Amino acid sequence: MRTDTVVFSLLQHALDAANLRQAVYANNLANAETPGYQREDVSFEDVLQPMLESLWSGQGLSQSGSDALVQAAAVQPQIISSPPGVEMDNSGNSVDIDAEMADLATNQVRYNALAEDVQLRLARLRTAITGQ
Repeated sequence: MRTDTVVFSLLQHALDAANLRQAVYANNLANAETPGYQREDVSFEDVLQPMLESLWSGQGLSQSGSDALVQAAAVQPQIISSPPGVEMDNSGNSVDIDAEMADLATNQVRYNALAEDVQLRLARLRTAITGQ
């Protein structure tokens, strides 16, 4: 598989993670007053980062690294619950509204950066194909 195809796959999964994260944070906010509700989050970058770091050598990706990059591109975002015992109030609810709002804003910036990256990569490909 070509490296640019793998990169687009990684970007697609990152955009999917950002979309899922937005929905999860909105759900957390909707359940901010629900007794016993444990906030959820999305696991993606924390799984992908160690995989990518282990692939990179000082000179670039080796052949085995390229194969591992394809495996890294298969990483999917997953919803995770907060660990038991993490409570914000007496009702057993672990949602902190201010933290969720900050997470929503951070996620929006992340999504915008990823979307712009995809847009720029597509523009470079279009330029390479058309010469304009």
